Amino acid sequence: MKKGRWIAIIIGVIVAISGGLAGPLFYETSVDESLPNELNAIEQGLTFEKFVDMDNSARQPIVDSMSSKVQEMIMTKAASITTKVSEDMDSSDKIQVLKIGEFQGVAGHESSGIAKILDVANSTYLRFEDFYVTNGPDLRVYLTNNGDVKNGIHLEKLKGNKGNQNYLLENTDWQRYDTVVIYCQPFGVHFGEAKLAHASVQEDEEVFFTLQGDNQVGTLDSVRFDAGPTMTYLDVKNDKSVVLATSSGSDVVYVFESDKTTTVPVGHTPKGNKIHPDGKIAFVANEAAGTISVIDMNALAVEKEFKVGQMPHNIRFDLDGSTAYVTLQGEDKIAVVDVANLKVTELITVEKMPHNLDLSPDGKYLYVANIGTSDVAVIDIDAKKIIKRIEVSAGHHGIDVTNDGTRIYVSGIGSDKVNVIDADSLELIKQIDVGDGPHGVRASKDGSLVYVGITKTDEIVIIDSETLKIKERIQTGDMPFWIAIPNNP
Repeated sequence: MKKGRWIAIIIGVIVAISGGLAGPLFYETSVDESLPNELNAIEQGLTFEKFVDMDNSARQPIVDSMSSKVQEMIMTKAASITTKVSEDMDSSDKIQVLKIGEFQGVAGHESSGIAKILDVANSTYLRFEDFYVTNGPDLRVYLTNNGDVKNGIHLEKLKGNKGNQNYLLENTDWQRYDTVVIYCQPFGVHFGEAKLAHASVQEDEEVFFTLQGDNQVGTLDSVRFDAGPTMTYLDVKNDKSVVLATSSGSDVVYVFESDKTTTVPVGHTPKGNKIHPDGKIAFVANEAAGTISVIDMNALAVEKEFKVGQMPHNIRFDLDGSTAYVTLQGEDKIAVVDVANLKVTELITVEKMPHNLDLSPDGKYLYVANIGTSDVAVIDIDAKKIIKRIEVSAGHHGIDVTNDGTRIYVSGIGSDKVNVIDADSLELIKQIDVGDGPHGVRASKDGSLVYVGITKTDEIVIIDSETLKIKERIQTGDMPFWIAIPNNP
């Protein structure tokens, strides 16, 4: 869809006092004569209008020679002008919101309204709604990462400092950027910014994931943390203050906090990690070493390492944190660990190659995804025995039970499907085609959305849990492997 398909496009101007015409805009007639005099002293015949409309390369030498007093006068003059825009959209077109964010003023300037990235009949637009920003000389629209204009994309001049407006994102790699910036070109000043979040992601919910191919940890808000080789599993505190991520290739766990990154050496080939419910310790499963490393979360150091069995892969604490369950791929067993004494108290036999696991919210059932048999073993915790096996798709499996206990989602990296199991009937109710190589899978806190990392297509798929259909596909970087969401253990 091209620009000609917009309807009811009105570009108006609010005229102050009696108004006169100067270039494309109306300006107030009561003008402080000191600004023209100051500009004329810099360059003969230079006016405010000429300065604003100049090519930036020609204007820069003038800016370099300009005093801060004159710059402030230009800013004040521009702020007194309001350019009002009203652009609607063709209501017959199907419109999908891809990203959304709220404008905030920067550096003492005011800004408000909503920025949206929209898919409209297979074209993509950046749209501002109920928009306002303090006017300035030659304001521009940029897509950036964290406000970095130098490495961002310049779209075009701001159409108006007030009102709804649309910017076509044709041939633009907009997925790479997370912040809209309103930028004053002559003086290099940010006037307003809108941090963009994916529209499908729950408000105030952050989705963390490892990028195995990029040696990074990321979020769907496009934040990236550099890490180490072969990033596999991760976990996050419920308050989002700490993220733990395992580098299986360097035998360390990366600890990301708001103001620092710490590396904690652990055992050989670490895989799954879990933060204890009280937040004071974390367990790390060292696959090649056959051990669990216990990390003191205050000291950020290993306080103890103990033997657990052959090829421990992942961990799940029970509700009060007194017991931990560990998959032992090399023994086809689940180790039951007394957390207070750091000892294995029981072994539950499953088969074959138990990989990942989760608990029912009431703590009565343990669900174990097995690589060798491509099924989920349902274990009665009290009886310590399997009560049912549920066949699922092939591969290394991720598994997640929703917080309300109604659904079990199981991925399979050896296929292209996510398996949906009804927790009451323990029946497979659907297999959703998501793309080649799904692994990490986590439901939102309220269970309405399911996030799946697709390792071969480098994206996270978001599934609507009511319709069991894909809502959105988000490009992430190379090989999103595991997913963690606060308040979903």
